Amino acid sequence: RTITLDNIAAEADIVFPEEGTFVTGTVAITGTASDINFKRYEIQIGSGAVPTNWETLTENTTPRKANVLFTWESGDLEGEYTLKLIVEDLIHDQVEQIRHVTVDNTFPRAEISVPEPDAIVNGNLKIIGVATDNYFDTYELHLADGVNPEADDWQPIEGRSITPIDNGTLRQFATTTVDDGIYSFRLKVTDKVGQVSTVRRTITIDNVPPQID
Repeated sequence: RTITLDNIAAEADIVFPEEGTFVTGTVAITGTASDINFKRYEIQIGSGAVPTNWETLTENTTPRKANVLFTWESGDLEGEYTLKLIVEDLIHDQVEQIRHVTVDNTFPRAEISVPEPDAIVNGNLKIIGVATDNYFDTYELHLADGVNPEADDWQPIEGRSITPIDNGTLRQFATTTVDDGIYSFRLKVTDKVGQVSTVRRTITIDNVPPQID
């Protein structure tokens, strides 16, 4: 009679996503699911940090080492989820690994209410709008000369802001710091997964009073 001794636990390791990662869209779950007497691996998902119900994303009988375990389409989900990798050997011993992730498939809100498009402005311009997201990271405002500036033409108005704004003042901009003329400015809002929303305005700055001969 032949017997197989198996005292070594299977290897279950999720390399990506890492613990606490923000993810969006198509997610390549990578890692290792392996054992000398490998039988199968399974990846499950549950809602929240401590799920009461689990759904199987994939079940596979081919071992993997430092490779893609499953390509997960997360597009219809939003919020906190838990991923669980289960690796089972031929004597039905199982090893599990858990990863908590936040799924964010909603782009941030970027809106400018003041000034209105093609407004003529002067003095101290209060830029009012919205820069928010459930998983907000930063917003920035940029200014460039003309109606259709090139990518390298944009210059920041102050720095990067880390506080979301909901229908409030985004910046105070002293229009006297630039020459009169037509300008474009841009609001760029980024969330923690790296999704970006932008909105643009074209304005005319006019600080020079008319001349009377």
